[in-house]
Amino acid sequence: MANYKSVIPMGILIHVKDNIYKKRRIYRKYSFNQYYAKTQCFQCGKEIFRDASNFRKNPNNGYCSKECRYLAKNIKMEGTIKYRRGNKLKGHKLIYLPNHPYAKKNFYSLHRYIMEQHLGHILNPSEIVHHIDCDKENNEINNLIVVNNHTKHSLIHGSLNKCVSILMKKKEIKYNYETNEYYVEGM
Repeated sequence: MANYKSVIPMGILIHVKDNIYKKRRIYRKYSFNQYYAKTQCFQCGKEIFRDASNFRKNPNNGYCSKECRYLAKNIKMEGTIKYRRGNKLKGHKLIYLPNHPYAKKNFYSLHRYIMEQHLGHILNPSEIVHHIDCDKENNEINNLIVVNNHTKHSLIHGSLNKCVSILMKKKEIKYNYETNEYYVEGM
């Protein structure tokens, strides 16, 4: 973790070698040397002094302030995609968008973001983006539609259930009692 108190420490710094400096410290009546590494902030380039042991453990993680560390994290995370609830099989994809007004913990639903880009405005929280083929992985714009409320979204899923019921009566969709799953003959 970066040392945010990395401005030049109080007292006299003595150059030891290369980029290492030391300072005499007193703690609870004991005197010891504190070593610092002179380096640059990885975000803004400002010259900083970091605790030498932290520098040796992780030389690529020095920031002059929390703001610089936050900016660097946002740049690194930009465009990152993860799955809701961490489950690739059940969840929607989420994209890292820290500045989106409806982002939760800096992540926002990818299918909603794609629809917003297509429409050119931010969707209201009451608007629902429905996957036509019921595949949450398929976020192509021709597979997405916007529904105004939960009632209309429920009606869409109800019509799908009617279709499944008709196909079951025609014996095109069957139920396996051992695995407790529906299946299509020949698959």
